[in-house]
Amino acid sequence: MATKHSVCVGDPDCGWIGDLHEHHQCPECKGDLKVGVKCCGELLLCFGFANTCSCDADYNWSGQRLASRQQWGEETGEMASDILHVEAEHECLNCGGEGCAQCSGTGWIGGADLY
Repeated sequence: MATKHSVCVGDPDCGWIGDLHEHHQCPECKGDLKVGVKCCGELLLCFGFANTCSCDADYNWSGQRLASRQQWGEETGEMASDILHVEAEHECLNCGGEGCAQCSGTGWIGGADLY
């Protein structure tokens, strides 16, 4: 089962991780916080509609696990291709575009990274 945390994305050198909703900004560097999910032993930062772990589990922006993509469909008003095309590509906040494990070395999160 995945656990949710607050993760500092304000300063790449900070690396602070804490209890979800305990703080509104990083207590160490005063930077922005995002929701992070520990899944499969790795921290997955949650930015957009579908944030995908290496095990293919999807989480939304608030760290809630989404139904399997096989269950996405027209009867519920969405299709996987529609949702993934909505994702905007953003510079990785974890590494500032330098390339890291979170962005698979690309320096970018979202859009093409989700296909």
